[in-house]
Amino acid sequence: EGPLADKKLAMAQAKAMRAYNYFILVNTFAKPYVKETAATDNGIIIHKKFDLENESKQYSVQEVYDFIMEDLNAAIPDLPEKPLNEFRPSLAFGWALKAKVHLYKGELDSALNAGLEVLKSTYHKLWDMRPMYYDVVAELPFMDFMSTGWDSYAIHPKADPENLLYQFCNNDNGEPFPFWIRKETLDLFDKQNDLRYKTCISYSTPNRPTGESGARMFGSIQVKWNCGGMRLSEVYLIVAECYARLNDPVNAMKYLNEMYKYRVKNGTPELTAADADEALKQVRNERKRELMFTYNGFFDMRRFSVQLNETFTRTYINEAGETKELTLKPGSPLYVWPFPQNAMETSNLIQNTK
Repeated sequence: EGPLADKKLAMAQAKAMRAYNYFILVNTFAKPYVKETAATDNGIIIHKKFDLENESKQYSVQEVYDFIMEDLNAAIPDLPEKPLNEFRPSLAFGWALKAKVHLYKGELDSALNAGLEVLKSTYHKLWDMRPMYYDVVAELPFMDFMSTGWDSYAIHPKADPENLLYQFCNNDNGEPFPFWIRKETLDLFDKQNDLRYKTCISYSTPNRPTGESGARMFGSIQVKWNCGGMRLSEVYLIVAECYARLNDPVNAMKYLNEMYKYRVKNGTPELTAADADEALKQVRNERKRELMFTYNGFFDMRRFSVQLNETFTRTYINEAGETKELTLKPGSPLYVWPFPQNAMETSNLIQNTK
């Protein structure tokens, strides 16, 4: 019952949300998408209709991606430019997720075209951190010398138009506080000019034996970083990455700097790149800064391992004081989270980590 327009809107937003949840699930519990093997790689259980008596079926990675795209294509025509609230997907979110799915499949031209559709939005816009920063410094000049104590001043609400879809990742009381950011990511920031660092990173360091040396805490309980959803800034990064990988460093840096300028002090030099490889490096570093505390860091490792044939290595010192090296090869099963035991016991799932 009810108006047809309401039914179409509800169905579109439900399909967009289902697509997003399946996208996260398949990129957590299944192998990264590889065109040559996706049709035979085991994926996840998906339900195409509500039926409590229907036996669960595990689909291939290709089938899951096809179903995600089917949902998005059906949803996009009926998604609203401005949703009722930030917890419901907008038209821009539909296009953004479509761009992301294409990117994860290595379909760069399609990802670029979908990403550029997002940037046509008349409602969503990038969060400009500069007015917030300069208003505080004008009143309290000493704050310019501090990279902590901004809890009461750095404010970014859930309802900000930069959020294409807001999803919690921790709690509503200062999310993503009290998460920690690693030293290797902290070292990527321009600590004097990057407003994300100055307003959102605390002096607090881990005070427990297992705490990583050099890590720092996210320092503003009023900045809602939207760790579980999607922001417009990610779309700029997708567009920039596509241009870089399509050998167009000029446009890659154009879109990267369009986002970057809103995150740094006025007068901060733009990011530069001499060629496409350098442009991609700049984009990847910016993804680590802008998308900190989100699932994107892990998902990027997965997709770059297969799309760019990357091997990750890390060194560590064991309890005996010996230096050891760990290697994560492309397509390693260690990129795949195992299905929980209770899921294995109550379904016919085949474990994807084997």
